Amino acid sequence: MSDAFVQSAADRIDAPWAAEAAEYVVETMRQDGSHDGDHLLRVMRNCEMILDGERQRGGEADREVVMAAALFHDVVNVPKDSDERADASVHAADTARDFFAGTGVFDENRLAWVADAIERHSYSRGLEPKRLEGAIVRDADRLEAIGAVGLARCFHVGGQLDRPLWDQADPFAEDRDLDDTRYAIDHFFEKLLTIREHMQTETGAEIADRRHGLLTDYLEQLAEEIGADWPPSRLAHSESSEPK
Repeated sequence: MSDAFVQSAADRIDAPWAAEAAEYVVETMRQDGSHDGDHLLRVMRNCEMILDGERQRGGEADREVVMAAALFHDVVNVPKDSDERADASVHAADTARDFFAGTGVFDENRLAWVADAIERHSYSRGLEPKRLEGAIVRDADRLEAIGAVGLARCFHVGGQLDRPLWDQADPFAEDRDLDDTRYAIDHFFEKLLTIREHMQTETGAEIADRRHGLLTDYLEQLAEEIGADWPPSRLAHSESSEPK
């Protein structure tokens, strides 16, 4: 991350504290190709889209809380294959709380909302958001896992972890158990294709529905190119196989 990230984050957040907070994140966050400044900026952009959509539906969320949580949500970034992965969001929430404590930016209640939104965004931790702010941050982050960006991130992480793209004998796990610790394509079925079903906001669900379609289109094209049957049985009777 760089000065360009700090400026972009400050412009997007549009609050007096934003530049200093972004500089702190630059200094603190362990980055990788899927969790870096660009990821944070995209999550903040997703938050803005969801905030606008929910506002039009009558939902009232604290924008500063949402944007602070989005900025800090991955400030403690633990590798995907680490046993400590599920605790990363707890440590990130503590880091945000420590940074903002005593600054006067947030009172005790609002700072608790920031920390809670960060802790509960994590897929690995499996917690449900308590407030709309947390739902927005969680949806915004999960949108990063699907669509064009999600495809790129999935294969990037698979390459980092030295995982084959798919099982050549059974690419869609028709006659074996899914195992996304071994094959990148298995991650589609274990996680990515389930994300739209668990979105917390109506706006997030609408965006997820569009991005989900790209995942199924990709898998169908992949099946054609490698000579695999389509749709696989695990999708044949689900709405995941419906054209979008």
